[in-house]
Amino acid sequence: MAWIDVPSALIFLGFAALALLAPVPYRAQTNDDSAEYRQAYDALVSDFIDSIQGLPTLRAFGQVRQFGEALAARSWALFRTTMAVLALNLAEGGAGNVFMLVGAATTLAWGAMRVQAGDLGLAPLVMLLFLGVEVFRPIRELRQLRHQNLLAMASAIGISDLPDTRPVVVAGDAIKPVITLSDVTFTYPTASSSSSPDASLRLARTPT
Repeated sequence: MAWIDVPSALIFLGFAALALLAPVPYRAQTNDDSAEYRQAYDALVSDFIDSIQGLPTLRAFGQVRQFGEALAARSWALFRTTMAVLALNLAEGGAGNVFMLVGAATTLAWGAMRVQAGDLGLAPLVMLLFLGVEVFRPIRELRQLRHQNLLAMASAIGISDLPDTRPVVVAGDAIKPVITLSDVTFTYPTASSSSSPDASLRLARTPT
């Protein structure tokens, strides 16, 4: 582009730099939203695996509906974090596209004025506009790679935190199995009343 026309090339260069720096104000918020997305995704996957593996236990204790509601809440949390990440990605892309469009429009207006003044030919101006599309193409691709990199970095941070994670149950603090019977009454089927001393047996609280 500089070989064809130096002023037009400088205009494209300036707006390309602005389009490249457009995501900078969103960087901190994007990092936070990516981390929340990873946490919501991990929580949903963990609860879903637990529900599949422990389905007989959940049905035995009548907790299927409650656990299903918890899974639905996890799913909505993942949905909200996913939409937040996509919204920021669209905002970054919109800011970059604005600079690209303004750069092309500025070059076109500046070139039209110069063509009218006789300082620039129409054919070079058309060539500059076509080349301007290729100037911004790597920036758009780099923006997509940056979005993927943020999600990958959030996952990598979660993996790197695994060695420092403390277990919930420590080996020395294992729960001892204890069976407690309290106010248990036994009655023979042929007995007329469970309150009869001869027909019932009451057990005190006896840990076993």
